[in-house]
Amino acid sequence: MNRGYPWPASALGPEEMRLLHEVRESGAERIPITRLIRDAVIETYRKEDNEGDNE
Repeated sequence: MNRGYPWPASALGPEEMRLLHEVRESGAERIPITRLIRDAVIETYRKEDNEGDNE
């Protein structure tokens, strides 16, 4: 089912994928790359929301 959204990883280059791979492999738990991307999005936008509250 395609809802018109491009797969997020298609915008990632080799360097970003290498970094994600390194993070996944270096942790005690081997977290799927899709979860790392999800967590990064949540963390980034949660910080932006909190910064807007201080204005």
